[in-house]
Amino acid sequence: MMWFRRPEFDRYARFHSHGSAREVFDWDELCNLVLPIPSISRQREIVEEYETLSRRIRLNEQMIARLEETAQALYRKMFVDGIDKENLPEGWRRGTVGEFCDIITGKKDVNESLNEGKYRFFSCSPAPYYSNEFIAKGPAALIAGNGSYTGRVTYYDKEFDLYQRTYACLPKKDYVDLMSYLYCVLKIEFQTKYMGGSRGSSIPYIVRGDISDFELVFNNDKCKSFSKDIERLLSYIQLIIKENEKLTELQSLLLARMGK
Repeated sequence: MMWFRRPEFDRYARFHSHGSAREVFDWDELCNLVLPIPSISRQREIVEEYETLSRRIRLNEQMIARLEETAQALYRKMFVDGIDKENLPEGWRRGTVGEFCDIITGKKDVNESLNEGKYRFFSCSPAPYYSNEFIAKGPAALIAGNGSYTGRVTYYDKEFDLYQRTYACLPKKDYVDLMSYLYCVLKIEFQTKYMGGSRGSSIPYIVRGDISDFELVFNNDKCKSFSKDIERLLSYIQLIIKENEKLTELQSLLLARMGK
């Protein structure tokens, strides 16, 4: 079955498909497919290698989920539980995301200072895409502006590729050390409210104002302390994500070797 996971098979099936409104790769075409059959011992070796990588990826995904749950629990304990937004304790105030963040997209007219080139960009989708868009520098919170992942929030700590339908929330100069707190506001509260979009019918979407006007509660000392603690956790999550990207690349290389 691993043979059919190869992108080469996807291209083969597409080439041999027929139909106009709906393409079909029929049973006879599949039965006529010629593929190399290595020895059973080599087949088992390949499967074991692939499954070893898959198990590691799954363990990493579980670790990421647990770390994100920990960050969310700490945020709720400090900024949600027992906090009445209409009667805030002394030293607290209400604010908006736009007060602390610059919100940009990949459009050239908005980001003239960003570098242009052919880069892999992030669109809040699990799959990578490529486009002549722009690279920006983190830390930042990326929010999908439309489509099936509308409202989804992801943290990026270094350089990232910005797609024009993705919003990047970059901390303003005086609030860089609060980025981890701002990310949690967006991930936990904004995403909960806007996942799936606030506008549109067939294609849901959000606009810049939905993000910039989103309310938060703020206490300078507590927000800085929280950000300092959570930053280490978010950085570790980023390392695990990068490891999974490399493991996935290894899986692709292993599948590619099956055709040789």
